[in-house]
This record gives sequence, C-alpha cells and structure tokens, in this order.
Amino acid sequence: MDKLRTFIAIEIPESIKEKIATVIEKLKERVGGLSWVRPSTLHVTVKFLGSVERERIEPIARALERIGSETSPFRVTIKGVGGFPSVKVPRVVWMGIEDCQELTELHRRVEQEMHRLGFEKETRPFRPHLTLCRVKGEVDRKRLSEELVRSVPSICETFVADGIILFKSELNPGGAIHTPLRHIHFRH
Repeated sequence: MDKLRTFIAIEIPESIKEKIATVIEKLKERVGGLSWVRPSTLHVTVKFLGSVERERIEPIARALERIGSETSPFRVTIKGVGGFPSVKVPRVVWMGIEDCQELTELHRRVEQEMHRLGFEKETRPFRPHLTLCRVKGEVDRKRLSEELVRSVPSICETFVADGIILFKSELNPGGAIHTPLRHIHFRH
C-alpha cells in the first residue's frame, strides 16, 4: 500500500528563515556534532500524522479546509530558545513561539478533526516551536547551552499566519525534504 509521511504545519516567512539561517551559521562554527535543519524547511508543526495511505489525503485536506474556512489569520511571535527535554541537556534544540490563543485553538481543532478521521490524539501538551537541530553523539552540552542562550535570543520576529499546509516529508541523508500537498488559506 502506498503511504506518505505527512504533517500539518504553518509556514514561516522567508525573511524570518533568513535571519534564523544567519544564527544557525554562527552556531555551526562554534559548536560541532549537531544535525542542523535546513532553514528552508523551518515550520511550526500543528500535527504530525505519520505514515498515511494516499487515499486518506483527500479526506484530511477536506477537514483542514473546513477548519481554514472558520479560522481568521493571526499573529505568531517567534522568541526564545529551548530544548527537549531541557536546554541544559538537549536532544532537540528549538526556538519558541510565544503563547498564542489562536494557535492553541487551531491545534485543538486539528486534533479533533484528525481524531475523527482515525488518527491518535497527541497525549503530550502542545508546545509550538521551530526545530533548529538534533544533538547526535558526543557534544559539549554546556558550551552548546551557553552559545544558544547568547546567540538565539537576538531573534524576536512576528508574522501573520494566514493558512496551514499539509506536507509530505521524505527523509534523506541530507535532511528531510518537505513537499506541500495542499495549501489551506484562512478566511479573510
């Protein structure tokens, strides 16, 4: 059966991706042993669906279109840095998203609709973020933490989220390739 690895996300404007790319380049020079994301792939994941049969894509897109038709554009602010499980001993390093009631509500609606279509509900709390890198192997975590705290907080950017995208994600040795399957615009 033909399956696609998929997720639902909000795209980040190119101008913000470029600013983050500058910070990533500086960090790459100072801290090794990290698997950095390509700035062109930065996004805010609303829901990771995983491996999905091709014939389920259309019902997913229709559900997202219903949500989009009932959602107004809203402001999203990227600010701060953190890590999972923590910034002191990260396995994943991320930039944060300030609390945003509209984004939280969008996530709740997407979870509800996807659950109705047979997808498992996420049990972890929704923590919107932009993944910057994954920590692989031996890394000077103290130095990494210091560099992150020094470099990343200089970025505080706000943009208007005016839609969501259903993406296909293909994992490759050079990093994931994300291809939009469907753009869903919010009502204007």
